[in-house]
Amino acid sequence: MRALRCARVACPRPRRHVRQLRPAWVPCPRPSLSGFRLVEGDYQLISEAEGRLRSEVLGLHLESSGQQLRRCNPKRGVYLLTPAESREALERESAARQAAEAEVARLQREIEDLRRAPPTAT
Repeated sequence: MRALRCARVACPRPRRHVRQLRPAWVPCPRPSLSGFRLVEGDYQLISEAEGRLRSEVLGLHLESSGQQLRRCNPKRGVYLLTPAESREALERESAARQAAEAEVARLQREIEDLRRAPPTAT
C-alpha cells in the first residue's frame, strides 16, 4: 500500500498572471518527512540532513519516528516530549506532589502530638 502525501500543484487556468496553487494528493513511494520553506514568495523543499529537517523558525530539528513527529533541540541534544509523554510526566509529577504533601501533613501532626505530650523525666 502506497502512502499519499499532500502536494501543491498549479491550477490549470491562472488568473491575471497570478500563480494559483491548490492542494492535491499524490502517491508517495514511502512515508517520509518533508517540509517547505517560503523564500521570496516561493516554497522550496527543505533538504534532509541525517534523517532530520532543520527548522530555522523553531530552532529545532524535526524527525519522523514511526507515526510520530519528534522534535529535537540541537543545542542541548535532547528530544522534546511528545504530547503523550508530557501527559505521563505531568501525572507522575502530580502523584509525587500529592505523596509529598501527605507526608508533610503526617509529620506536622506528629510534631503537634509531640508538643502536646507531657515531658518525660529522664
